[in-house]
Amino acid sequence: MTREDITPEQERSLHERWIAELEQEWAPLFESCPDPVYIYIDDEHKTCNQKTADFFGMTIEQFKSMESYLDQCVAEDSIDLVIHHYMQHFENECRPTAFEFLALKPDGEEVTTTAYNIPIVHDGQIMLLCFLRPHEDEHDHDHDHEHGHEHSH
Repeated sequence: MTREDITPEQERSLHERWIAELEQEWAPLFESCPDPVYIYIDDEHKTCNQKTADFFGMTIEQFKSMESYLDQCVAEDSIDLVIHHYMQHFENECRPTAFEFLALKPDGEEVTTTAYNIPIVHDGQIMLLCFLRPHEDEHDHDHDHEHGHEHSH
């Protein structure tokens, strides 16, 4: 049975099974990595470590159930950039890429963040593993304040 032969319900069930398997298989990385990390199959099927949930001000379950990563976690000015990197480097070229974008926090704060998108394979299906490195963790704020630079929000 190829992917084209399955019904939407079968695909949803398969993706839900994959998420459960991924959470178990990737638990050592999710628990030990100091960075936010998530795995993305599609908007409906994704999972993350606790650091990702904390960064975006939600629980892991809320991250998994949110309707759109782009709408809830990416600042409006960066949506096209994130889509471009996903479509060009992940979908079309199937290669890793790193890029900066503005992550959106629940209070509306925009945080410059580097995303490391890496294609992985599970059960014969290519999906996205993403590491996030918020620049706020690199003492940018302290450095900027020393030099009189303020972040605009």
